[in-house]
Amino acid sequence: MRVSRYVSCRYGLLEEAQRMSLEISRHPSIKRFLIKQLSHLGGKDIKTCTRRILDRILHNDVQRKYNLLGGGRQGKKSFKKTAFFTVVLESVRTNFPTATEELVAASIGDHLKQAPARRGGRGTTRTSPG
Repeated sequence: MRVSRYVSCRYGLLEEAQRMSLEISRHPSIKRFLIKQLSHLGGKDIKTCTRRILDRILHNDVQRKYNLLGGGRQGKKSFKKTAFFTVVLESVRTNFPTATEELVAASIGDHLKQAPARRGGRGTTRTSPG
């Protein structure tokens, strides 16, 4: 199995992201490879590192469909239940060994919460009346 293709992809469709999450769950070699590669993105702090990793693996359109725990008014999917959560957590911990799951999860939640306001999000999809 060629695992290098998994890092070069940025998943732009929810279905692609869900399929990849299943692949990560089924194949520990893919998970280890992704953690190793994504940890090289680094960042000055946990929040920046988390943001860089999330933006590398998921397009903003997909990020908008997730929140940390799922549910809410818009029926979003739970990011914490995906294999991506562990990949992001372990990638960040490679750079910041003292990072707790709660701190990384909070950074993920904050980043996903802001997805609609970023490019391709709320600001560009609404049209003004008239």
